Amino acid sequence: MDRETLGACSSLVKLDRQPCAQLQPSHFLHYIQTEIPYSLFFSKHLLNNQPCMFSSSFTQNWSCRSRWVGHDGKPDLHTLLQEFDETPVPVADCNTKEYNSNPKHTMSFRDFLSYWRDYIQNGHSSPKGCLYLKDWHMHRYDTIHTPHHQVMMKSCTGIDYAEFASFLKTIANHRMSFLSSRHGNAFSETLSALGPHHATFDLQRVAHILENMLSNEDFKRVEASALGFKVEELLQEIRDTISKHNTAY
Repeated sequence: MDRETLGACSSLVKLDRQPCAQLQPSHFLHYIQTEIPYSLFFSKHLLNNQPCMFSSSFTQNWSCRSRWVGHDGKPDLHTLLQEFDETPVPVADCNTKEYNSNPKHTMSFRDFLSYWRDYIQNGHSSPKGCLYLKDWHMHRYDTIHTPHHQVMMKSCTGIDYAEFASFLKTIANHRMSFLSSRHGNAFSETLSALGPHHATFDLQRVAHILENMLSNEDFKRVEASALGFKVEELLQEIRDTISKHNTAY
């Protein structure tokens, strides 16, 4: 992200968000056929939460296209099982709805694959109902596994504020460490590739969320001992880091 993109994105997120229906027709979907600059993809799709579709030519060099897909074009379940085996995966129960969402539980990839095979062999039916492996994040960010958002945003019991605050603190610390070390963090190839302006933008968003949390009545009832740190102090540290970066650039 360059300086110009940082300014544009920072200004955009300050605007009142419009309903998605007002942003574009519901039937419209961007189809990306050729390589697109990350800054454009970020501002046009990620930031606005606008869906898009990658063409097969766009993804032809992705390793998953060759490693996890057989010659027949179907998933190579044997290879997937070898690589992920007992990896915990989030599985939604499509037959149940709670708070306008399908509740999730965790099971191993091996167990879900076994269920899936039985489900297909039994004419797409199972005593366990219809289970859906959804939003499985297999990548890493900043040397930590990215927690699944619906683990913290519990569909049945509400958000786990202490865990969510800890998650935000981890993100903020990595960005601040990256900026203070003159962008030479060996532990974060992702941040090095995205650059200092993107790290600053991330800090702006974390600060905005923390400010909202401090004014939230439910969050105010969370015991300080459950957090393990003072949100106000973290927020001030983030603001100081952003200010230093803006001065330097």
